[in-house]
Formats: sequence, structure tokens, C-alpha cells
Amino acid sequence: NRLAHRLIEKGVSRGTVVAISAERTPALVAGLLGILKAGSAYLALDSSLPAHRVRVMLDDAKISFCLVQEGSKIPTALEGVSVIGLADDESDLDDQETTPLTAPISPDGLAYVSFTSGSTGQPKGVCVPHRAVVRLVKNTNYAHFGPDERFLQLANVAFDASTFEIWGCLLNGGSLVQVTSETPALFELAALIEDHQITTLWLTAGLFHQMVEYELPCFRNVRQVLAGGDVLSPNHVRRFIQGLPNCRLINGYGPTENTTFTCTHTVSDDGDIGGPVPVGRPIANTQVYILDKKLNPVPVGIEGELFAAGDGLAVGYLNRPELTAECFIPNPYHPRPGARMYRTGDRARFLPNGLREFIGRVDDQVNIRGFRV
Repeated sequence: NRLAHRLIEKGVSRGTVVAISAERTPALVAGLLGILKAGSAYLALDSSLPAHRVRVMLDDAKISFCLVQEGSKIPTALEGVSVIGLADDESDLDDQETTPLTAPISPDGLAYVSFTSGSTGQPKGVCVPHRAVVRLVKNTNYAHFGPDERFLQLANVAFDASTFEIWGCLLNGGSLVQVTSETPALFELAALIEDHQITTLWLTAGLFHQMVEYELPCFRNVRQVLAGGDVLSPNHVRRFIQGLPNCRLINGYGPTENTTFTCTHTVSDDGDIGGPVPVGRPIANTQVYILDKKLNPVPVGIEGELFAAGDGLAVGYLNRPELTAECFIPNPYHPRPGARMYRTGDRARFLPNGLREFIGRVDDQVNIRGFRV
């Protein structure tokens, strides 16, 4: 609350986008909440990116204010931006009120902007509304959320997996354990999972494979592991299921434009993993279509392009109306006027059991260790 008042005092207005540069610490969470309480949206900056890349993002989003944690590595990119300090304690905010602000925030209001990796050229700012975040972590069906869960925040806050980690935990009364090391070694990550009694965590496919290979016992008290971002290895999935029968393994699929997860599949037994691991079914309040080039549904077993719709859809691309119109198109299969669907660019097909199987891209994009190229 104090931080929100400080932002307003500095000139931040409702509906603006405020950048934040902070590591995985409590100050980061306070910064995100302060921005949202002020009625603004956040743009999280990845401190590992080159300064010129950060500058492109700041210019594209027309950033005027940035919350910067002491020791941040990116101040050289902040020329012309009003920098507001973000401390690990509250001593510099003693002069601010603690009362909550009453800025009206609608479900369709902007919550955050997340820039894609720029695999198709210029990085694109994806504008995610509050409704999409709530759809991801409240009253949903693909994972368990609640005060008994201890989430691990491992993802960089600039990566959309952090939406699941942070808000999935805090909006459901859980405990959030933050990984303070920028790139922990496998044994360090295993120790964190065991020492802090983590019950829920998300891993990229590449990291999941390594943890199964070298640190599988660390998951013995974990209740649910979500993995994705790339195709899972059936061999590693099989080893996980056989070695940890009491831990749910959830294969998650979804582009940033549909807020982290679009489809998920809980792998239940060896029958699920004789071949490629399915991406499963849409999560709650989400629709998925597999269509041909004329936007007609394809039969079971036939490849088509996957389109996503529902409450997880982003508003569009920041300051890119032409690209937004190209990728977020009218949804002819929804009765509500104005409904849209997102063209993912991914090829998929329906399996006879009703699950969806990811096949690849319709273009030349590939995924290498989590990076789209």
C-alpha cells in the first residue's frame, strides 16, 4: 500500500504500464502488488538481457517509470525513465500511508505486459488482462490450489510461468518459496525442494529431464509437478511416473498470448506414454479448436492449426494493431458477438480418446532449451 501511494505521488496514473527490475525476493512481490494497487500494469524486465534489448522494450511500451531494486543490473538502459527505488525493507516508505487505494480495476483492465522472445523478428509485448490471470489460477480444474500448497518460484518474473507460480500461490492463500540464486545448480534446486517442503512447482521440459536424470528422489514429497514449454521425453516421463507414483505429473501447453496454460494433461500410467505425451484438454474457461486453412474443424487424427479462445486470451499486442488483428481473429464458433480466438501457429490433432497431440509448428520456428528461434 505504501509503495502504491509512492507511485501515485511520483505521477503514475491509473492504466499506465510501470516497469520493474527485481530479483526473486519479497521486494519483487511488494513491487508487483504496489503497481497493481495503484491501478497500473507491470512490465517485468529480465536483468540478464542486453541493455539494448531492454531499451527496445521500454521504448515500445512507452515506459516513464521503473521500480528498480538495489543492485539491479540494468540501470544503463533506463535513460529518460523515472527510477523509483525498491528496497527489501520499508524504511524508505515510512512517510507513506498504509491505507489501500481504491482505484477501480475491471476484469478487462491490463494486469501486465510480457514480451515474447522475438522469434519472428521484433519482440512483441503481449497485453494480459486481470480476467486472464484469474482464469489461470481460480476455480480451475488442472491443478490443486489452496492454503496447503507451497509453491516454488523458479521462473524469471519476465517469463509467463511466473504468473502461475506467484498468483497461483498468493491468490489462493498458499506459501511462496523464492529461489534467490539466478541459476541454481541441480543439487541446489533439489535441496530447496526438499528443505522447504515444496508441494507444487513448474519446470521447463529441459530442466524436468535433467532433474529426472540426476535428482529424481527430491520429488518424493511433492504433490504436483507441471512441466512444459517444449515436448516432454516419453522416457523421462515414464521414469518419473514409475519412480514417484504419488506425485501428479501434468504436461502443460500454452502460448503467452493465452496466459501460460491452454491445455494440460495429467499423465496417469504407462498407457499414456507409449509415444508422444499428449497436451490433453483445455483448462477451465478455455476453448481449443483444430482447424484447416479455411477455419473448418478437422476430423480426428488429421493435422490442423490449433486456435485458442476463452477467458485466458490476451488483449492483443502492445501498440501493434495490425499484428493483433492478424493473430486475434473473430471466433465463428462462439455465440457471443465479438468473441475472438488466437491463431497459435502450432500444428496439432485430435486423438481417438479425445486428447490433443502437439505436432509442431506451421512455420520454421523451433524451440531450443526453452528459447524460440
